Amino acid sequence: METTYSIIGADGQQYGPVTLSQLKSWIAEGRVTGNTQVSRNDQGSWLPAAQWAELGLVARSAAGVVPALPGAGNPLLERRMVSGADWFFWIAGLSVANLITAQVGFVFLFGTLGTVRWVSRLAWESGANGGAITLAAQIATAGLLCVFGIFARKGRRWSFIAGMAVYALDGVLLALDDIQSLSGWLNVGFHIFALLGIFAGLRACSQLSAGLAPDARRL
Repeated sequence: METTYSIIGADGQQYGPVTLSQLKSWIAEGRVTGNTQVSRNDQGSWLPAAQWAELGLVARSAAGVVPALPGAGNPLLERRMVSGADWFFWIAGLSVANLITAQVGFVFLFGTLGTVRWVSRLAWESGANGGAITLAAQIATAGLLCVFGIFARKGRRWSFIAGMAVYALDGVLLALDDIQSLSGWLNVGFHIFALLGIFAGLRACSQLSAGLAPDARRL
């Protein structure tokens, strides 16, 4: 059986199978680089083109010629990873918006943080300056979420995992505090929806690290 190849193009679509000579013509045209994901019909894995010796490609970095990183240059997975990471910024932004609009008596149905609610309640019950403590807790929590988002965008799996754990715990605290009202149910539902979005980003990040091609059935 003739050896054939398939690739994941810059648009995230799969092309092929094609013969080695056809693939080399794509390389000459610039359609395939050292980081393009390539699969060979006698192998079950997707690897950067630079790791297929017969293609004669290498991946370059600022330091010179180096082996291609697994999954690098896969735009579809990168977009999914970034989209998942951006959920941290959306959550932080909505929580701050809630804090600001609450001053005029309006609160968004989504974005409430259970952690801030509990800190605020404990502060008021202890007789401390509840307003100042609530503000500090809101800013600190939003800042932490942004930190998770920054590192998740850079492909740090630990940031996705830690951020999901923190936000899941926040959802539990919110449910314990306000599960009886409609707004409470909506906010808990928003937590779950956001966690699913972040998890999709984590899976894409893991696939990029492992050098896998995107598969709609698994994602």
